[in-house]
Amino acid sequence: MEATLTTIAAYALKMAIALSLLYIPYIFLLKGETHFRTARYTLLGALLLSMVVPFIEVPALYIDVPYSIYPQIETAITMDAPAAEAATIENAPAATQGISLQALLYYALVIPYIIVAIAITLFRMVQIAKIKSNIGKGTLWIEENDKYTIHCHALPTAPYSWMSHIVISQEDYERYGTDIILHEEGHIVNHHSWDMVLLTIVEAIQWFNPFVHMLANDLKDTHEYEADAYVLQRREDTKAYQMLIVKKAVDHASYTLANSFNHSNLKKRITMMLKKKSNPWRSATALYLLPATAIALSLFASPQEATGTESTQPETVAIDKISKNVEINDTIEGQIYQVVEKQPEFPGGMTGLMKYLRDNMRYPDEARKQNKQGRCFVRFVVETDGSISDVTIQVSAGDESLDKEAMRVVSTMPKWKPGTQRGEAVRVQFTLPVSYRLDPPTQTNSDASDKTAQAPDSEDKEKIYSVVENMPEYPGGIEAVMKYLGKENKDLATTGIKESRAIVTMVIEPDGSVNLVSVNAKNKKNIDKDAIRKLYSMPKWKPGTQGGKAVRTKITLPIDFSIE
Repeated sequence: MEATLTTIAAYALKMAIALSLLYIPYIFLLKGETHFRTARYTLLGALLLSMVVPFIEVPALYIDVPYSIYPQIETAITMDAPAAEAATIENAPAATQGISLQALLYYALVIPYIIVAIAITLFRMVQIAKIKSNIGKGTLWIEENDKYTIHCHALPTAPYSWMSHIVISQEDYERYGTDIILHEEGHIVNHHSWDMVLLTIVEAIQWFNPFVHMLANDLKDTHEYEADAYVLQRREDTKAYQMLIVKKAVDHASYTLANSFNHSNLKKRITMMLKKKSNPWRSATALYLLPATAIALSLFASPQEATGTESTQPETVAIDKISKNVEINDTIEGQIYQVVEKQPEFPGGMTGLMKYLRDNMRYPDEARKQNKQGRCFVRFVVETDGSISDVTIQVSAGDESLDKEAMRVVSTMPKWKPGTQRGEAVRVQFTLPVSYRLDPPTQTNSDASDKTAQAPDSEDKEKIYSVVENMPEYPGGIEAVMKYLGKENKDLATTGIKESRAIVTMVIEPDGSVNLVSVNAKNKKNIDKDAIRKLYSMPKWKPGTQGGKAVRTKITLPIDFSIE
């Protein structure tokens, strides 16, 4: 529920940005012109486009970011900790101050926004129901024709129209019936009531946006200008009609949503009637909606998702930007590769890397005492001789001691088996995310050591492990996974998708089969089923083991599908 409300609030914020970009040029280009229909369609276009733009995903040039590097490995390590506390370095997101800030923003901004939006929606629904109900109340007689239905009321009431109904008092009908009905007919034939329904929806979503209220006033004014023009095209005595508007300007108040004869500013309506017709070419300025829409779309282009947000799911193996032919790119920044035909390998593979980190990583005492937790991303280069160089922190864990410890362990790693491209050893860039998390003490060191050495109890046969001594491995390693997914990705070309990310969580069973696959993908309509089908049909993995026995192990596989 919380995620749904947050999504709604995020949509409202994007919509507010889009609406501002689409409406502001109208103020300078079309407001005050006599092209009333063009002005109205421009305002309606701004409303509709602002609602649609946040849903449109526009692919853009890929932006390299600190922790979206190819290939990327995230390890899950459980370390021995002092008897007082158990220190864990793993791949799950840490409980940092960001979460509390997110909760604060949620309760301070999202909840009030939703409450006010619901209240406004209910208020508008009551208004519409009241308008419909009062149309028939106190009616003396009804007259129908092909365009509208007239409801003549006995009591004094401001004339107004709603959908195809016109309400007028008996007194007004007898004295000014022709002009008033002609004016309301102008509202009806131009379907102004439907404009008000759309405006009501947008106002409920965008109640906090001052531009939506400015646009609402402009749209209502335009309705009156358009209805006045409708009357003047069919009536010769302009002055008599203007005098009628002056007389009715101080009449009874009408409904906010209904199209009322005495709506809008009297001075502005008279001015528009007397104003010289605008140059027809001014209508062409409405085309500003095209570049304004393009700018709004560019603000919400998909690369923004990958520029600083950490994954909310654990990642054991991350393979990004797999193209359908798996022959990806050449070099960047002085022959440092991001993806190569044969990836570098730590001595002993992923299991060896996990063991090395488990044995060498130490939770800094000062950070542990202060309950400092977080995730850092360490970037480094595997040289052609397998040594490690250019070790840097790309994203800090929020504590200098945690960052330094991660850099120390990475810098002292033994030589890797270098990566190769076209048969030659090349420099390959890696990013290693490491999370620090403090867990409450549950056992002593000796108990922990004994438990690690034991096989899982019989009662734990159905337990799903996130961290085991030997993590599952795909036959042939990461390179084989890339080849498999690269071969299968060609099916996506038929869906019309150029690029999409699917973050897949799955369980490797003790027999190596893939089970319990779930997918979190932006383009769910086209990616989910495809990703699930591929993973269920994968060859069996080498299962993870704990205490010498195969166990059920959960891993996460974030994949960027890229179709050329």
